[in-house]
Formats: sequence, structure tokens, C-alpha cells
Amino acid sequence: MALTPRSRRILIILAIVGGLGIATCLVCGTLGAFQSSRWFGEMAQQAQHTIAEADAYASAHDDTACLDEGLHRSDACEPTSISCFTQVTVFLDRCLAAAHATTELCDGVPALTDLSRSAAWARETCGRLGRERDPQCPQLVQSVQRACMQRAPH
Repeated sequence: MALTPRSRRILIILAIVGGLGIATCLVCGTLGAFQSSRWFGEMAQQAQHTIAEADAYASAHDDTACLDEGLHRSDACEPTSISCFTQVTVFLDRCLAAAHATTELCDGVPALTDLSRSAAWARETCGRLGRERDPQCPQLVQSVQRACMQRAPH
């Protein structure tokens, strides 16, 4: 079956549009990969800086001061800044692990694996800290649970 000149033009236009679409996808994919690689590199560099800050803070403070500092850093985060809260969690996890351990930090702290007790404990702890309306508080007090689980005899 022979193509009419009009059909031939339509096919050429479709081929050009399809080719441009594929080229656009390739360019966007390449740029996206480059940006993602750069972003992950920046995040890794920021994490290393945060770890160094946590180590320095922990060398002069105990674990309860680390929790206070983590909460203070959390206050500085914008409500939607996931990367900021991630850095606070990195700081808090590292600081609690490196700081002088006090006995009171882990008193009554349930294991992370005990989900119902953990949820109740997190609510109570956030309330005691005056952060019952802070959506990040339960995540931050999980750092305390992780630190206490690492200290517990196995």
C-alpha cells in the first residue's frame, strides 16, 4: 500500500516529535542523574560535618545534654525540611553514642521492638519535654531508644 504525500508528512512529523521526545528524556535523565549525584555528595559531606560536631559536643557533655542539644537543633529546622531533621538525627545518634552515659537517660526506656510501649513512651516523653505537638519529637526520642538498646547487656 502506497503512502499519500499527506500520510508521509504526518509520519515524518510524528517521527520528528517522537525523536525530540526521546532526546528530551535523555537530556532530562542525564541532568537528573548529575543533580542527584551532586545532592547525595553534598548530603554525605554534611553528614560527616555533623558527625564531627557531635563528637566534639559529646567530648564535653553527657548524654542528657546531647538530647537537649538535639532538641535545640530540631527547633531551628523548617517544618518541612527533611534534610535538616535527618542531620539532627545523625547528630543525636552520634552524640548519644559518644557522650558520657548517665543512668537516668535509659530509665524506663522500652526497646524499639516493643512497638506499643515505644509509642506510649514517646508520647509521654515528648509531653514531659513540652513537645506534645512537635511532630519530630517521637523520631528524636527514638535516638534515645537506640542508644539505650546499644548500652543494654545482650
